[in-house]
Amino acid sequence: MEVSVESYKQEKVKNHEISSEDVKLMYEPPRLFRHSLIYRTLRFIYPSNKPKNISHRSFKENLWWFFVMLIGFSLAFSIIDKAWQRFQLNPTFTSVILNDDGMRISYPTVDVCPNISIDSNLVKQILGHKTFNDTTSEIASVIPNFEHLKIGDLKVLGNALKTDDLRILTFKLAVKCNDYIENCKFKEKDIDCCTKFLPILTEHGFCYSFNSKVYGTSLNELSNPEIMTMIEFENHQLTFDLTRASKLFVHSRDEFLNHQTHFVTTIQENKSIGVLFSMRQTHTDENARDLRLYQRKCLFANEKPSKLYSNKRYSNAGCLRDCRIENVQKTCGCLSPFFRPSNLENITYCGIDDLMCLQSEKLIAKNQNCSECLLPCDFDVINIERVSEYLKEDSNVSSVNVDLILWPYIAFHREVRFGFIDFLVAFGSIFALFLGLSFLSVVEILICGLKFLIKKPENTIKEKGTKIVS
Repeated sequence: MEVSVESYKQEKVKNHEISSEDVKLMYEPPRLFRHSLIYRTLRFIYPSNKPKNISHRSFKENLWWFFVMLIGFSLAFSIIDKAWQRFQLNPTFTSVILNDDGMRISYPTVDVCPNISIDSNLVKQILGHKTFNDTTSEIASVIPNFEHLKIGDLKVLGNALKTDDLRILTFKLAVKCNDYIENCKFKEKDIDCCTKFLPILTEHGFCYSFNSKVYGTSLNELSNPEIMTMIEFENHQLTFDLTRASKLFVHSRDEFLNHQTHFVTTIQENKSIGVLFSMRQTHTDENARDLRLYQRKCLFANEKPSKLYSNKRYSNAGCLRDCRIENVQKTCGCLSPFFRPSNLENITYCGIDDLMCLQSEKLIAKNQNCSECLLPCDFDVINIERVSEYLKEDSNVSSVNVDLILWPYIAFHREVRFGFIDFLVAFGSIFALFLGLSFLSVVEILICGLKFLIKKPENTIKEKGTKIVS
């Protein structure tokens, strides 16, 4: 004789094998599910135990509802996929805005690099009256404007000057500012050339830089605290004379002169050069910080400070500089002569004997493993609009005139078009439209599932109850 489930439960409660609270919990998951929105929705599609006044749906009607749900799921997931792709690949857009009147903008950096930067009188005095070799030397790929010196000559110069450090040797042999730059004016006012044009050793060779963020000495690199700025309706002209054939570079002050920087023009002797530039500014909204790096594809100024330099403002050229320093150290075991970071200690500087390693590996211009160096989110782009060249008569000096062609009245502004909140709203709206799902229905599903997992289902009790025989 079979015993009913109720009798079985009462017997268990009487013998203290199961509590009355446990009996209630056994019934609670099915009861919750039967009163949930999901259960009522499923009963509408496939009803059971209907009232007598409602007829059962036919198979065709149930099949039709099944296809309606299938189409709803397909449309919902296809639209969600497009929204996801938009959020991942194109969450920002760029618009044009007007700059405020009277704003102050940093003047670009102007670099002049002589084609031959060595002091020929000093070199000939040390080497005797030996003439420079006309062929390109082994040192040319490392220090471009030392191209007429051989490694053997460089060793003789190093012994005479009592140094093996390539950087110290370069600064001692370099042409002095007073012998190279003359008659400097900025905003129609006379300025001291050698206090405004500071020496710097770059991947283009030894140069002098106006309004550079850093400048160099034979022992280290220092920050330049003086910033030349521009204000609307002012004169923005920079003029100076050069005594040697040179290359001219104009770029943003936040960037550094490296092998990727293209020169504006070559300044020959007896020539007058005029350069007109324009500036384009790009700003990124602070809300873009909530996006991942692969989405916004840029870094804010304070997100990734330099590991080797004290400058905390991020720039793409500065990041590449740190990366190349690490590449040279790993391969050649020394520090390239172009760099003297302040945060490195107990390091070996590259000497004359390390030139072959630097040249063979071509590490000066190698950006291996530098993929993490993204563009900055806020940056200025300098565009060269016009370069004019005129012949100067009865003069061995070249004149250079650099000026702004038009004040940057407009700027580009990047802002978030489709962020995470927008994607979340689109996700909920699409599922509510096509499937009738909401946050509450999802919570109901989770609660019912957890109840079934934590407590034994009711059918386990039924199976045990049918096995009890009096």
